[in-house]
Formats: sequence, C-alpha cells, structure tokens
Amino acid sequence: MAENAWKRVKDERCIVDEYVLNANLKDINPMFFSHIKHFSGTNDGPVKRNFTMIRYFLSGSGYFVISGQRYPIEPGNAYIVPQGVLFEYYITEEAESIYVAFDGEVSRDFALLDSVIPASPDIFNEILAAADYEGRKDLLVASILMRWYLEILPNKTEASKDYINEVKEYIDENYMLPIKVEDIAVKFSMNRSYLSRIFKKTFGMTMKEYIISVRLREAKHLLNYGKNVTEAAILCGFGSQSQFSKTFKKFYSEVPKVSKNEREKKKNYSEFPK
Repeated sequence: MAENAWKRVKDERCIVDEYVLNANLKDINPMFFSHIKHFSGTNDGPVKRNFTMIRYFLSGSGYFVISGQRYPIEPGNAYIVPQGVLFEYYITEEAESIYVAFDGEVSRDFALLDSVIPASPDIFNEILAAADYEGRKDLLVASILMRWYLEILPNKTEASKDYINEVKEYIDENYMLPIKVEDIAVKFSMNRSYLSRIFKKTFGMTMKEYIISVRLREAKHLLNYGKNVTEAAILCGFGSQSQFSKTFKKFYSEVPKVSKNEREKKKNYSEFPK
C-alpha cells in the first residue's frame, strides 16, 4: 500500500492540509482526512458525496444544512453527512475544522446517528495525528472512528426506543392528515435517515409503508361500514379518489367498494367507528 504525505491546497475560500489514504478496507475504509482553515464567506453545496463525511469544528460560526435541516455551526460539534445525503454549509466567521471521509459497509450505519453531535476534539486530533503513525494509518483511523461510533450508538439506540413508539402512535392518531416522513422527523427532532432505519428495524416496514397500511386499514373499515369510496379516501388522508383506488388495488388486489353485507349499517350512525 503506497503512503501519502500531507498535501496543501489553498484558494480564496480556505487552506486545506489533506492526507490521502490508499486503502481498501471492508467495514470502515478511511479515504482521507484534512485540517481546514475556512475564510469568512466560505461555502460548499448543495451537493452529495459518494462517501460518509464528518466535519468537526474547532472554531468559527455559520450554518450547516443536512437533508434540508439547518444547524448552526458551533465549535465542539461534529456534523455527520452520510453517503448520498444532500448538504451545504456557509461560514460567516473564520473557522477551523477537521474533516474525515470514509466508506465501507459500517460507514452506512453512521446514518443512525444524529446529524450534529457534541464531541471532544481529542478523537479528531487523534485522526490528524495518524499521519505520523509508522504503521497502517488506514487501520488506525478506522479503529478511531469505530471506537467513537460504538461509544455513541448504545446511548442513542436506548434513547430512541421511546421515540419510535411515540412516532408510531403519532401516525396512528394522525394518519388522516397529509403527514410525510420528513415532517415527522422534524417534529421529533430526529435525523430522517436515522429515524427511518430504526423504524424499519423495529416494525419491519418503512414509515411510508406504515402510513399507507394504516390509511388502507382504516379506509377498508369505513367501506365495511357503508362509507363510499370518495368519503373513505378523504377521511383516511389520501389526496384523491384515484390515488386511493390505485393504492388499494395494489395492496388488496381488488378495487375498493362498499361492503354489500354492511351497507345497511350506514343507516345507523351509532354503529360507525368513532
């Protein structure tokens, strides 16, 4: 494996001291790490990367946007951008940051973490110091990232159990409203990618699939109590009758219709589900 020395890149936006790693690790594969001095007005994005990135700010101010959610840049915070996630940032006051990029199978699990995490600079200074390590620098950086990840994840996972049940209850109670996954993530102040993955792991389906399943279940119940197709569609949060009919047929392999056996129940409003 060829080793690389520090490389300096300087332009009107920043001064970057970057160390590139030539590695091909399976779980966490560090690609490069950098020490960056940002000038006021520095910006990047909106853009997506084909690797996971963490940027830790030692100083400065501005804002960071990850998956459409805006966070203030504050020293002592690590900003996590999973692979393929849209992000951008803008520096309003001269800043200093440490940046590490990596891919690999475990790197995708960093989406389970919050987008912004308070962290000690020690972890990121360790990564920078890996440039002077005489052994496998890629293995050292990978082990540092894994150690930090394992320190954070257990606490985050435990704290999320109650949140996930609350999210499910929220959907059960508000399925008739035009709720979307991104709206739920904002409401519960959770990273969308993290929330989606934990929800699927817990309930065996994505949040979008669960929202649709609840709407269809309730709509079928209403049809059995004599509501017509249009009423069932509107009352259960579907944007239109055609959308409802198409989704209903896809899930139940039949078109929605009022139950013949229950049609007479429409005359007795006391029997309608409350």
